[in-house]
Amino acid sequence: MDSSVNLRCPKCGAQMEPIEIAVEGLPIEQLRLCPDCYVVEWNDAKGGHIDQGVPVPKDHLPGGVKSGEA
Repeated sequence: MDSSVNLRCPKCGAQMEPIEIAVEGLPIEQLRLCPDCYVVEWNDAKGGHIDQGVPVPKDHLPGGVKSGEA
């Protein structure tokens, strides 16, 4: 990851987690996620971007805990 990239969340200040992208030709670079407030940051040819992500319930994740199993 580029050392000039801010690794702190601009919303809550938590440590951002880099997300590796293995899709060739995808114009997104330096994708980061805040594990606390789900802010997503990324860079592309137009510069830096930020968006508010939404948490997904564990029973909606592949391999996640199913309702009633927890």
